[in-house]
Parts: sequence; structure tokens; C-alpha cells
Amino acid sequence: GGLLDSNNFDWVEEIFDFVLDLINDKGNGWHDDIFPNGNTLVEGKVVNSECDESVALDKYWNSLRSNNTIIHGLVGCRCSGASSMIARISKLENIPQVSPSASSAKLSDKNIFPF
Repeated sequence: GGLLDSNNFDWVEEIFDFVLDLINDKGNGWHDDIFPNGNTLVEGKVVNSECDESVALDKYWNSLRSNNTIIHGLVGCRCSGASSMIARISKLENIPQVSPSASSAKLSDKNIFPF
């Protein structure tokens, strides 16, 4: 799933879906071996975190509850505060998060964020 800030970035979901398509296409030569045994990323969902810790947390919980969704990994928020909030919660469920632009050095502290 993706908890991305789409404020002022209305193309975020389109790019997210494009990258998922590239990863899932096992014949295009772009990281075809990223998942073992030919597995794919079945689905991705983008929600707007609004670069806000409270909004991000609410969207995370709602994503977990929707249709018995199983989240195996997250593309985190653009802002460090919102990404930190989600990482603190998602680590309790062993769900790793990566963020394309959150830049706080604390996010690299393996004692706080083991994933």
C-alpha cells in the first residue's frame, strides 16, 4: 500500500500504479526476479496522508480494516513526521515501510525502526 501525500501531486497514484505494473510484469526485464517463485504484488492502494501524522495514522488503520486487507509493505509518506508515525505502528505488525522522500535521520535508526 502507499500512504503518500497527494496534495499538490495529483500524479502520485498514476506513478504508483505504473511502478506496480513494471514490477508485476515478469517479462519486461525490470526487476523480474524481485520476488521469488514468480510472485507478484497483487494490489496496491494509494491513500493521501496529507503529510499529517494524525491523518496518516487514520488512513493506515482504515486501510488495515478495509476488506480484510493484508498489508505486506508500505510506501510511506512524503513527510518525515507522518512516515515516523506510521513506522512506529507498522513495526508492531512487522510491516516494513520505505519512503521516497522522508529525510529525517531518525528514520535510519535501526533501534527505533528495525525494518
